[in-house]
Amino acid sequence: MLICACEFMFWFAPVAYATSDVAVTQQDRVGAMAFYEGSLQLGATDIAMRIQGQRQLLEYSANAAREQLREEFEAQNAHANSARKGGVSLLGGLMIAGGALLMSAGRGSGLAAARDRSGGGDAASHQRNGGEKRAKKASLRDTARSVDVAATAVGAGAVVAGAAVFAVGARRGLGASTLRAVSSVTRSFSTKPMAPAAEAVQRSSSSSAAGKNKLDTSAAEHARYELVPPESAARVAPQRDAPKGEALRALDDAALVELIRAGSLPPHSLEAVLGDNLRAVRVRRESLGVGAALEQLPFEHYDYEQVVGACAENVLGYVPVPVGVAGPVLMDGRMVHIPMATTEGCLIASTHRGCKAITESGGATSVLLRDGMTRAPAVRLPSAARAGAMVHWLQQAENIATLRAAFESTTRFGKLLDVKPHIAGRTVYVRFLASTGDAMGMNMISKGVEKALDALQEAFDDAEIMALSGNVCTDKKPSAINWVNGRGKSVVAECVITKDVVRRVLKTTVDDLVELNVSKNLVGSAVAGSVGGFNAHASNIVTAVYLATGQDPAQNVESSNCITLMERDGEDLRVSVTMPSIECATVGGGTQLKPQAAALKLMNCQGASQDEPGSNARAFARSVAVATLAGELSLMSALASGALVKSHMALNRKASK
Repeated sequence: MLICACEFMFWFAPVAYATSDVAVTQQDRVGAMAFYEGSLQLGATDIAMRIQGQRQLLEYSANAAREQLREEFEAQNAHANSARKGGVSLLGGLMIAGGALLMSAGRGSGLAAARDRSGGGDAASHQRNGGEKRAKKASLRDTARSVDVAATAVGAGAVVAGAAVFAVGARRGLGASTLRAVSSVTRSFSTKPMAPAAEAVQRSSSSSAAGKNKLDTSAAEHARYELVPPESAARVAPQRDAPKGEALRALDDAALVELIRAGSLPPHSLEAVLGDNLRAVRVRRESLGVGAALEQLPFEHYDYEQVVGACAENVLGYVPVPVGVAGPVLMDGRMVHIPMATTEGCLIASTHRGCKAITESGGATSVLLRDGMTRAPAVRLPSAARAGAMVHWLQQAENIATLRAAFESTTRFGKLLDVKPHIAGRTVYVRFLASTGDAMGMNMISKGVEKALDALQEAFDDAEIMALSGNVCTDKKPSAINWVNGRGKSVVAECVITKDVVRRVLKTTVDDLVELNVSKNLVGSAVAGSVGGFNAHASNIVTAVYLATGQDPAQNVESSNCITLMERDGEDLRVSVTMPSIECATVGGGTQLKPQAAALKLMNCQGASQDEPGSNARAFARSVAVATLAGELSLMSALASGALVKSHMALNRKASK
């Protein structure tokens, strides 16, 4: 039994090991080859140069893998002939010898058992008669023969099995070697995720024309394999380097597009490397490969010199927005045109009607209450006690003077007007207020605040600057602090519309307008929980003027804060708008673009004032307030007279052709 157990272990252990190796190796090999075949189909499509390069890399890697497989095959074959073959053959010999021993031992065991039993029968024969003795001996001889035959048969079977093992030993060694060679080659491929390849497969499937080959789904399932084996990545570059300087500029547009699609030329750098803004836009459009999708987006006949590095990146063209004019309106003793860029029909016409009502009633007056941009960094202290100490420090005039000197060292036009701390736990929000001339001033004040914070940290070396903007500024978000304390320009515009103009131009009555304003703009907005929204449509006018004049459109959020008030003034109507946070500029940003600069020039406030810095921006803010006043008058009148729907049906519902 011991010999049989040893034979079982020697025989079946190698078989189990080889079987598991075969399963893993075949799975890896099938996956790698399926993905390679899929890449051949990828190469047949008209997609980017990168896919072609990846296909070539796969083909190179497959050839390298075959060569490596052949070398390892020969090495393993030699090893199998010298080691494993001999070992398995030795096992066969041991099994033959064991079988012979079993045959001999089995026969000996049978004879011994017969003799023992026979001896027992002779001892008992002295007490039994002779017939019984002879019968017992015959039975024992039959048992001995049976044992002898069984042992001989088992031994013979072991001998035959050993011979078979000896005969196939070489073949088993060779098979295991081959499987291990395949495993070592296929496992040399990395199994990292390859999102770029998966995206390329998806783009190929979606963009291929009908009738062309598409990637087989089985190949997509095996996209987990790296396209470039680690050992060949250093020898074969996945992308070709783009030429430099004049060599790059000498390429035609098609070659530049190929470089962009291959990832060798960043599209955002086209203006810098080509030195031709219009050509950069044209090549960038072609590199998208979207064909007719951009046909209606114009890009020619535009001066991109003022756009690059100032207004936009990765430019594809420009969006023409209709620009109209309301007015002129009489304000502060002068006539002002109001340019408006919008796609909302009836808006310009309505504002124009309001301008007419104001002008025919003697004009509007405006008052500038405040002028200052804000920035509020978040400063964290180790404890609330230390934060309180900073608040007290910031309330001392001599300390504010220290911060002012640091702030104003960074700018010629910016002047630090005030510093107000707000505390929450151990964080202090220091709200800096500064005048910024004719610029809107976010860059100017941010640079000055950084310098002032250096001075603040000299007094509080345990202070940590969490962010330059802590949202107490507040920029481009609704906030009560802007509504209450103001930001940018705070303006009030007012006029008295005569009873006759209310009836003749606005088509309503004074009493109807006063009553409607209370119900809608005051009570209705309060019910809605509005902050700064106590008006009919101030953001409509603000946004249209901002788009036409190159302002930051996102700042219409706080610039549209407005409360509209209407009351009887004898028989006439007194109406006003209060706008505490008009953020605007006449220099910098989009105001320097030629069309937008032309709109500002139409308003007589373009550029920086040479006589009084900041006066042009303040004049622009006053004009925005008066334009808003005109828009409020007209819309409220349309609502009071029931003419709103009728006017929009006439001017805003034209059927498209």
